[in-house]
Amino acid sequence: MLSFSVVIPAYKSSKYIPRLVESIINSSQKTFFDVIFVDNGGHEEIDWQKNIYKLSQCTQISKILLIKNKKNRGVTFSRNRGYLLSKSDYVIFMDSDDLFTPNAIDIIASDLDRSSIVDVALFSTQYSSNIKCESKNAYCLIKDYGQGERLLVVRKIGKGVPFCGALKGHEFYGLLKFLYKYGGAVKTFSSVVRVYTQDNENSLTIENKNIPTRIKLMAIHHIKSSYLLLIQGFLFTGIIFLLKGIYRFLQFYLKY
Repeated sequence: MLSFSVVIPAYKSSKYIPRLVESIINSSQKTFFDVIFVDNGGHEEIDWQKNIYKLSQCTQISKILLIKNKKNRGVTFSRNRGYLLSKSDYVIFMDSDDLFTPNAIDIIASDLDRSSIVDVALFSTQYSSNIKCESKNAYCLIKDYGQGERLLVVRKIGKGVPFCGALKGHEFYGLLKFLYKYGGAVKTFSSVVRVYTQDNENSLTIENKNIPTRIKLMAIHHIKSSYLLLIQGFLFTGIIFLLKGIYRFLQFYLKY
């Protein structure tokens, strides 16, 4: 039987954590799992004691762990930290302002149990593509890029991490590097297991917020991704990413 950990970075999300906790409690009726919170130094008072106590009443949760960054290190750094602390077969990455659908973890466990070994799994939200794809390399990750928000599940492999911490919320490059290093398989699932919300005023995706920093990070992300795409034989996509990176750098230096 597969084991799971849910990793949740939290930054300025005190008013969203309680509703997430409720959805976690309702996410499983038969699958046991761990929960790892990573407090990302938002300098706010999250009532961790109350939320963790409520989670502890859920019989399906085996262990709850809270770790705190000394300062804000970004969401990808926090996800990596939770990933390294997990002892499970698979790590489910959840945003603190989103929700699980009812029985989501049971659905994830069932879908993965019926599949051959999957190293990176992408499950649906209400806004994402329902494209089904399975590959022994990064092909399906590339095909799904830009097709809407997903819930990401990554198998514990080796001693590596699935994200590049320095790129903050830009995850594609880290996953490409992770798959390149370990030769992992990717599969997309149509099961909707995550409710993607848009009511967090601190979200990185909010328009007109930290635009110069976001543009520079996107430029670096595209350039780094283009290199990995090209050396893995995805020539057309690699060239597109390279051009996007150059465009973003020009946009940054000419405007800011």
